[in-house]
Amino acid sequence: MLYQTLTTNQAAHLLMQDEYARWSYEAATAICEWLEDIGEDTGKGVAFCPVAIRCDFTEYVSAEDAWLDLGYEDEEDLNDNHSVLYCDNGVVVVHG
Repeated sequence: MLYQTLTTNQAAHLLMQDEYARWSYEAATAICEWLEDIGEDTGKGVAFCPVAIRCDFTEYVSAEDAWLDLGYEDEEDLNDNHSVLYCDNGVVVVHG
């Protein structure tokens, strides 16, 4: 098996090329930084699969849109049930 190490920017660029996901730059970067942190925490690295990422993460324009879409009563319930990545521009990405 072959492995290639990607920088956060390279991985975010690959996510943004996924025609079925349409990630914003902020969301793609947040996902890649989160995955990088997971890899560092476990010491195992993370396999990069844009299709799996597309299935596991959802981008929302705001936290309110996320918790309403997912059927929660408020942002606290959303955070209690999902990993939520907050971007500087107000976009949130929900894992799971």
